[in-house]
Amino acid sequence: MRLNTENLIRFQKIVTPYLPANANKVLIDAEIIYPAIFLKVTFGLENEKVLIPAHDERYFELLEKLKKEILPHCEENERDLFLIATKHPEDGLWDVEQVNAIPEDVFGEFAQLHRLEEKAVRIARKYTQGHGVLYREIAEPNPYLLGHHCLYNTKGELEYRDDVVYNTPTEWKEKSFAQILIQFHDKWVELYNENWSTINIIFHAPNHYTLQFDNEDLTATSYEERRDVWKAHYLTVAP
Repeated sequence: MRLNTENLIRFQKIVTPYLPANANKVLIDAEIIYPAIFLKVTFGLENEKVLIPAHDERYFELLEKLKKEILPHCEENERDLFLIATKHPEDGLWDVEQVNAIPEDVFGEFAQLHRLEEKAVRIARKYTQGHGVLYREIAEPNPYLLGHHCLYNTKGELEYRDDVVYNTPTEWKEKSFAQILIQFHDKWVELYNENWSTINIIFHAPNHYTLQFDNEDLTATSYEERRDVWKAHYLTVAP
């Protein structure tokens, strides 16, 4: 992808209205599987803090604007695009550059976490059709993780689904999903020093999701018991 100075400035103009007031760095991370583009935007803040934005309608509005800007410059053999914008501490102006990889620093570590999150959510969205809840337990045995999900059916009702590995394509997807979630979990523990054993990926709408974590002792109850409690909650309460 060949980007000139004008292109880089346009990216910064698109992102600026969505920035927190104390932002001083922005990473635009685009995974390109042409013609699809999977974007993440991570903010660096003052005092060397890093912010992964809330994934709500406003955030996805930003992603759509960036996709429209990036797509005309894509080529079929491209895989990744990384853009970093840095705010000058004296004049407040932004310098934008294209880099070859995510930086190998604290900011980059959180950007890597964000990339893993996007990959996990991308798969969860397919299971739930973008409006439901997906549950997984981060525990042995690998290569699969125990879990299930619910989604809204054609009648607008929440419908429970067991996640069963029953053929080769599903098996491949489940193995990949397990690997991504375990990597996401390990990176989360490393960066936040917070352990969790279960995750709910909750889609309030196709372009608005939240993550819910719990550090439940998975040896204290059976999976079937935990599943029944989950069903009693999520099949009666809209996400």
